[in-house]
Amino acid sequence: DAKTRKEIEQAAIQFVTAHYEAQDYKVESRESQNLGYDLLAVKPDSTLKLEVKGTDGVAPRFFLTRNERRCAAQNADWRLVLVTSARTAPQVQVLTIQDVERIFSLEPLAWECTPRE
Repeated sequence: DAKTRKEIEQAAIQFVTAHYEAQDYKVESRESQNLGYDLLAVKPDSTLKLEVKGTDGVAPRFFLTRNERRCAAQNADWRLVLVTSARTAPQVQVLTIQDVERIFSLEPLAWECTPRE
């Protein structure tokens, strides 16, 4: 349900924020800006655009939007941060878009249909 999904998402975001802050990154939320990533993590020698996906399960299963995939293709500093067991015993896995495409099967869920010109 929506309440549970929101709790999982918040737990994952909090875990990832703490994870990167422990590595001396300054982490800022970009969730509300629809940029193709959730968090901007910055330190003097590194900037990362982090798209966070959380689940309560131990196996990662997630949706990647067209906007997220486009951002990943255009930004070498984009990372997918998977958080499994988000509300109980969080485990993190950090992937580039190349890793995502190699490890996961990306299947379209729907197609947008517009009139041909």
